[in-house]
Amino acid sequence: MSAGAAMTILRNAGSQIGGRLAISLGRMLAALLIVRYSGADRFGEYALVINFSVLFEWLVDFGQTDIAVRDICQQPRRAGNILRALFHLKLVQSAALSLLLPALLWLMRYPSDIVWAGLVSGLTLPFYAGVTIFRTVFKVRMRMELDVLAELGGLAVMLPLTWYVASMHGSVASLVACYAFARLVFLLLMIAFDGDRRATLGTNASRADTIGAFRQAFPLGAAGLMVAVYDSMAIVMLSKLSDLHAVAQYAAVTRFVYPVIIVVQSLTSAFYPLLSEAWRTSPRNVAHLQQLSLEFSLLVAGGLFCAVFTSADFLMALIGPSLADAAGLLRLVSVVLLIRSVTMAMSPLIIIAGRQTQTMWLTAAAVLLNFVGILALVPRFGVAGVAFGYLGIELFVSLVPVWLLGLRYSGIRLDYASPVKILLSAVATALLCSLPPVSGTLWGGIAGGFLFLALVVLTGAVSPSRLKMLMSEITRRAAAAPAAGAIEQPNT
Repeated sequence: MSAGAAMTILRNAGSQIGGRLAISLGRMLAALLIVRYSGADRFGEYALVINFSVLFEWLVDFGQTDIAVRDICQQPRRAGNILRALFHLKLVQSAALSLLLPALLWLMRYPSDIVWAGLVSGLTLPFYAGVTIFRTVFKVRMRMELDVLAELGGLAVMLPLTWYVASMHGSVASLVACYAFARLVFLLLMIAFDGDRRATLGTNASRADTIGAFRQAFPLGAAGLMVAVYDSMAIVMLSKLSDLHAVAQYAAVTRFVYPVIIVVQSLTSAFYPLLSEAWRTSPRNVAHLQQLSLEFSLLVAGGLFCAVFTSADFLMALIGPSLADAAGLLRLVSVVLLIRSVTMAMSPLIIIAGRQTQTMWLTAAAVLLNFVGILALVPRFGVAGVAFGYLGIELFVSLVPVWLLGLRYSGIRLDYASPVKILLSAVATALLCSLPPVSGTLWGGIAGGFLFLALVVLTGAVSPSRLKMLMSEITRRAAAAPAAGAIEQPNT
């Protein structure tokens, strides 16, 4: 039983890391196709519309997926009612938001072709609403690899369509239509992969249940919305303060650095149901699981950071010669997102402790300071001003408070030795591989990855015995949380 539970964790974590990396690679390839065939400015238009689409997809979710997963893990007999309430929320939210998206672009006085592209993008929101319902069930059942596989299927359809439309110099609306079709395929595959669709749709839920679910998720949803605004603000403000080339530069940079965040988020998602279950059954287990989550997250994030930082010139030239001058920006943003990966690994502690409201206030402060920072720094430093602002905010407004509050509300204590060694190994690798002759080359990125692994082993941050102990802990902790892998239906 223990071995089976361990394999469940490994399957979910491995599929999330590998799958999210493949998805990020596919999106990078889509960016490359648009830049190469349609130009940097057309890619800037496309990135602007997709940026709004991602923001509205968060509004569709609004933190309700994570709260539903937590509640089902902690109250398995109410699973059917929780899922039906979630279904009702997604139906209403996606319908309203699909109309609001193009209306917002029109009110912001964007050109008509961007507004039309926003109308096409709005059509994806009901598809994504369906995806979130199945995602909730797959998380609870510990079958998150199905989520990744379905999204990869949508991406496999999108890439040839994007190539064709870009090669024909299609409009931004037609490029966004490729993305919309991929989202439809994503939903259809999620439906096909669910072996118990009747349970997924849930049982009866009253109006009070639905309103209660919305209220319970509101603090986390508001905080998540502000995070989405925080992430999308740079591109929107660059489109107003600068030009589409600056938008294209920043959007291209994110195609390389966001995989670090996506992978860490995916890894912490694999631990989230177990942390929620441990909080209910054995709070002392939370510290062990969180230590595992933090160390695994830093190990993966550190390796990806080193590879991106040390090969920045090669990576930006790969997207297109017109964006090669953004290599310095790529290095700056990769540092910011390495810091952010620590915050993401620690933030689940606040959620499982039921203190979502605290994250809302912290995020509100970050959003406000980011807005002020972009206004002040972009006119002076150009697109690099966005990275300078992010660096200060992530360090002093996000990392330190989230770390302290997570430890305080959970009441746990962590071992700092290994995380610090992993971070120092990443910094040392980035500095060493930034020297000639490998600096900025593909070989520099490869060398950076191997050197990082060597340093974490030499410093004792990771060793064969440590890995064996971590695997032993995963086995033991996973075996203590069997309820996280199943949905228990009510008797009525």
